[in-house]
Amino acid sequence: MRLDDWAGRLPWAESILRPDEHARIARQRMQADREMLMLAYALHRAFLAEVLGSQPASVPLRRDEAGRPRIEGDAVWTSLSHTRGWVALAACRSHPVGVDIEPIERADVMDEIAHVVCDPDELERLRSLDLAARRDRLLSLWVRKEAVLKAVGVGLQTPMDSFCALDDRPVLIPGVGGRWYISSIEAPTDIRAAVAASAVLQVEGGLLNTSALFSRYRDNDVAADDS
Repeated sequence: MRLDDWAGRLPWAESILRPDEHARIARQRMQADREMLMLAYALHRAFLAEVLGSQPASVPLRRDEAGRPRIEGDAVWTSLSHTRGWVALAACRSHPVGVDIEPIERADVMDEIAHVVCDPDELERLRSLDLAARRDRLLSLWVRKEAVLKAVGVGLQTPMDSFCALDDRPVLIPGVGGRWYISSIEAPTDIRAAVAASAVLQVEGGLLNTSALFSRYRDNDVAADDS
């Protein structure tokens, strides 16, 4: 979802966030970053309110010890990623879920860190590509691995080069039980995105299914509801 589309809703966003969310926003040094994070957090609440049938301010959203967003009681598993004017959101009622999004310009540095991102098999399979294609695949691979590590709940504590995620085969994470599944998300050409879970998921709408949020929260004068 493009955050610029919501720039006029900052007062609404500020009104529905909790003190701990405002505290995390305040740690950002740049005003533009604070505003982007405020909108991302507010849209996460609005998205979850649609899933749960509640009001954004009433969503029982918290952070666990690893910093992951969690709904009290795990009625819904959720994930959030934001970068340079975009936000990606995911929710699943039955399994932990992770989502990641990155701007395409970050592909320019990916070749330099390929050894950090890829396991030996992935390095070998990407070696034959030309530079531009290899950088793009590396960025997509980074996004896929970041999404699954968020779903697992370990983040970058588990090295990306310790497992393979180049295709749609189930992923095995060292030290983590079960199989994990990653889907690249259809997105605008200037970003790469992926979602991951411990089960095969049908991704509905990807980043573009925003009509409900637009009609309810962006295009109408909606006040905060603390009920």
